[in-house]
Amino acid sequence: MTNKKRKRRARPPLDERHRLAIEMLARKGVHDTMDEIASLCGVDRRTLYRWRQREDFNKEYERVHRGFISAIRRRHRSAVDWLALSADELTEGCRMLGLI
Repeated sequence: MTNKKRKRRARPPLDERHRLAIEMLARKGVHDTMDEIASLCGVDRRTLYRWRQREDFNKEYERVHRGFISAIRRRHRSAVDWLALSADELTEGCRMLGLI
C-alpha cells in the first residue's frame, strides 16, 4: 500500500464578494437576509453558507462585526452623555425658576 498524501488545494484569498458578504452580514445579521446578501454578492445562498464555514471568512467577519459594535457603543455612549447633560441643564433651569 502506498502512503501518498494528497495535496490540499489552497483556497483562494477572500475577494470583494467575500468582503461585501462580510459587511452585509455584520450590518444586518443572518436572519432573513441570506438570500438578499447572496444576491448582492452575485452568488447562490448555498455558496454564502459555504463561505461561512471558512476560517478566514469568519475571522474577517468577527473583525468587521466588532468594528460595528464598537461604533454603536460609541454612539450610544455619546447619546447617554448628551441626555445626562441635558437633564442636568434642565434641572438647573428649573432651580433658577424656583420650580425645584
